[in-house]
Amino acid sequence: MAKCANCSSKIWLGGAKWASLDFCDEACEQKLKAYFVLQIFPLPELQQMIEEVHSGQCPVCKGLGPVDVCCSYKVSGLIVAMTLSTERVMCCQRCARRRKLKAGIHCLVFGWWSPKALGSNVFYAPYNLFGAAFARSASRPSRDLETAIVSWLADQNMAAIQNAVKEEWKKVPNKTM
Repeated sequence: MAKCANCSSKIWLGGAKWASLDFCDEACEQKLKAYFVLQIFPLPELQQMIEEVHSGQCPVCKGLGPVDVCCSYKVSGLIVAMTLSTERVMCCQRCARRRKLKAGIHCLVFGWWSPKALGSNVFYAPYNLFGAAFARSASRPSRDLETAIVSWLADQNMAAIQNAVKEEWKKVPNKTM
């Protein structure tokens, strides 16, 4: 049975996998990534990177920032089934409004055709539409943006982090990978 690389708990079902490491859930994966990214990059340097991304160009439209993470939900209902998809994109406020408006319209058109979708759509369609109408201007980076950048840095420095994980595990008794 696999053990979580972060908290050492047994993984019964599911879990998350990153590189060759197993985690009990995505929260443990993010905690370990953040820990080792902070080992590689000093906190002031990491905060500067986050601020540069936040105040930089939008990756979607190449317009001016501020850049943040936009989350939109799409509910699609078929007669006996439904799908719920979540889209997280790093973009400017204008692109975020456009994405949420499109997701809201998608929910209004395709989200009423099954009982489960109808129940979900009552929440997600207004969330998208009100989010598009009343989107806030991000004066500082959100927690989602910080998490996305830390995860990206961890993916870019995967070899160094895997070596650091192996070294950390050697120090702790009674743990095996």
